[in-house]
Amino acid sequence: MKTKICDWCGQEKPRSEFAKMHPSPDGRRSQCRDCRKLMRRQGAEFMREYKKLPSDEGEPWQG
Repeated sequence: MKTKICDWCGQEKPRSEFAKMHPSPDGRRSQCRDCRKLMRRQGAEFMREYKKLPSDEGEPWQG
């Protein structure tokens, strides 16, 4: 059984725990289904916190 490590939680899980995404090199998303579900639930709250992070130039995120 092939496994993959989730970019968010860092856990190693079976590839079946990752949604399909054809453009990616291995054909699967980089986040597991549980983390994707959490991301959708947090939605706007997540984006508010993300926008507070500095960009590469040291400025707040502009987007």
